[in-house]
Amino acid sequence: MAAPFPELNALQLAAATYAGRHLLIQAGPGTGKTHTLAHRIAFLAERLDAGQRVLAVTFTVQAAAEMRGRLERLLPSFERSVKASTFHGFCLELLRSGAGEPFKIAPPETAAGLLARRVPGLGDRDRRALIARSTLQKSLDRRDDGGDDLALYDGTLRSLGYLDYEDLIIETIASLEGGALDACVRSFPFLCVDEYQDINPLQHRLVKLLARAGARVTAIGDANQAIYGFRGSDAAIFRSFTEDFPGAERLSLRESYRTPVRLVAASSQLIAAGDARRLPDLVLVRRDAGRLVVHRAASEAAEAEYVVHQVERLVGGTSLYSLDSGRVGTTAAGARSFGDIAVLYRVNGRRRRLEEAFRRSGIPYRTSGDLPLSRLPGVHDLLVALDLVAGRPSDEADERFSGEEVRRGIEALSRIRGARGVPALLDEALGMPGIRALMGGAGEEDIESLRRRALLAPTLESFLDDVALSRPEDPLDRRSERVALMTLHAAKGLEFPTIFIVGCEEGSIPLRTSGSDEEEERRLLYVAMTRPREELFITWAAHRGAVSEELPSSFLSAIDDSLVEHEAAERKRGGKDRQLPLFDA
Repeated sequence: MAAPFPELNALQLAAATYAGRHLLIQAGPGTGKTHTLAHRIAFLAERLDAGQRVLAVTFTVQAAAEMRGRLERLLPSFERSVKASTFHGFCLELLRSGAGEPFKIAPPETAAGLLARRVPGLGDRDRRALIARSTLQKSLDRRDDGGDDLALYDGTLRSLGYLDYEDLIIETIASLEGGALDACVRSFPFLCVDEYQDINPLQHRLVKLLARAGARVTAIGDANQAIYGFRGSDAAIFRSFTEDFPGAERLSLRESYRTPVRLVAASSQLIAAGDARRLPDLVLVRRDAGRLVVHRAASEAAEAEYVVHQVERLVGGTSLYSLDSGRVGTTAAGARSFGDIAVLYRVNGRRRRLEEAFRRSGIPYRTSGDLPLSRLPGVHDLLVALDLVAGRPSDEADERFSGEEVRRGIEALSRIRGARGVPALLDEALGMPGIRALMGGAGEEDIESLRRRALLAPTLESFLDDVALSRPEDPLDRRSERVALMTLHAAKGLEFPTIFIVGCEEGSIPLRTSGSDEEEERRLLYVAMTRPREELFITWAAHRGAVSEELPSSFLSAIDDSLVEHEAAERKRGGKDRQLPLFDA
């Protein structure tokens, strides 16, 4: 291939075209991680034999869909040469293709419902704690350490024909070790893992199993963006790559394209103040300074109003009220659209005041990071009905769908299922009064998310499996002209021109709870601070709820004062406004 990939810089090209066995690519924020990985996959696809594919795995359905979109533009033969999926999606497909017993997927919410019906002695809190403990034990590859209560959980699921998320990987490993490994590696001689810093020991075991059988592994990520330790992810696996895969090469991407100078400097100071591993300094391609504002609000309500005021200013006003109140000038030409703006918070409890303020002002918004698509109001009921259409009966369906109109709708869909594609079948279901009545709580954006997934699904079963594997961060429609409200975790992998981080007080960011990891909290704020392309607003409230006095996050003290524009709530004294210093007590 003469002069491959002229659009890549020298470091990206070296990573994309590396010809050795195993490769770890260290890719800091804005260095073109996904861009480079897509070209790496395209390079490997040119070296396949007939019948082989590159296996590309990541951690969310949304990230896998984005990778598929990039590869479709790069590779005319994409479908024949690449399998792009999540870890769980790949394992599910492998298990479905085998001759084992049929099963259904039990996301945590479904598992809780199954336990409630079959083990009624467990309270709701105990059920959820049991599921979380089981998930963590399996993720850490410590399945045998769970005791009788975890055996009860596993036994309940399996007796009803269900596997949970981590069971999909456990059963895949068992299948590969039982004789399917060589055939799998012949089909997938190259394995590429995105966001490798998020890998957990169970997934790591699967990757090493494939590598030992001959698969060549490329991993890419950034140890300073490891934020899922509470799920069992272990950044130490990233750092031990060259020991785990002998002969592996380690390359770094250094040229940063997304983040302006001021925000790169501030986020670098934040992460360097902790126990971050020293990485090569970034080479800044962008020379514009960008903007970093830290605002002290008098109260939680005032903080929400400040965000609304800034959003209205950025978009040039949203209503006559905005103009009459003096929030924006009549000649303001907004530089932003609503879809250019995201508001991030550490916990979902911070969202209520924001939503109230946005509704009052008429600002359109959407949320992410709370519930997965499969558990959104109304959507879950539709999926349970479609499970029946697909021939997957359940206790939940028997209890909930006793109405004659619903039953007739399900029977009608079952009759036409073989003659309709998934999008047409979904539209048919949505047009049935009985089925639609089940979906009273579903929003139009939720339904559009279902329609987009249906377009990619070859069968009803694969559509239901895909939605069942969704994560809370997946439903966000990036094309929507609404301000995005989401948790800090849900913002990972996204970027916006303007970002607000609210609630940046000590005890909230970093969150201080039993078992919390301060350095992971630091990395979480680092991830959030590297999402903006132009400007970042960080806010904190001097008073929140019943707390008499809040303090700004100690993390902010790591940032040089010269990089920050300090703002504070205005107080009227003697007819004049007084500006309060950032750390005024």
